[in-house]
Amino acid sequence: MDGHKNSNHVDDHCLDFQNVTIPSGSTYIPGSDPCVLCLCEHGKNLWCQAVRCAASEDCLFYTTGKSCCEFICMDRVVEVICGFCLLSLLMIGVFVYYLHRKNRKMATGISMNKSDADVALVDHSSIYEKKVKI
Repeated sequence: MDGHKNSNHVDDHCLDFQNVTIPSGSTYIPGSDPCVLCLCEHGKNLWCQAVRCAASEDCLFYTTGKSCCEFICMDRVVEVICGFCLLSLLMIGVFVYYLHRKNRKMATGISMNKSDADVALVDHSSIYEKKVKI
């Protein structure tokens, strides 16, 4: 009979999801979800209950942590990413505007630079001189 009591005593515990021995009468986390708690009673789950949590209303974007009800606010990270995206769009817009303006100048052949205009006058005068000499 004593051997039978000892074998019951061995079964008088539960194992959590990391194979840690949980004594009878204790609460523990049976699986990978840290928000489910169970009561170990004589080697069995007497009752299990999911813990309900709510993230802070001050945080719009969050991720969950490793423990139950651990919320990590991601608002600052989202702000930085959005700022980077807006800056990138602005830089692309400036670049496209620059290319558009450069292409328009090339298409019309109008020179806005004074030195280019002087070179054009010199070229025309030398052509004129050649025609006169011939």
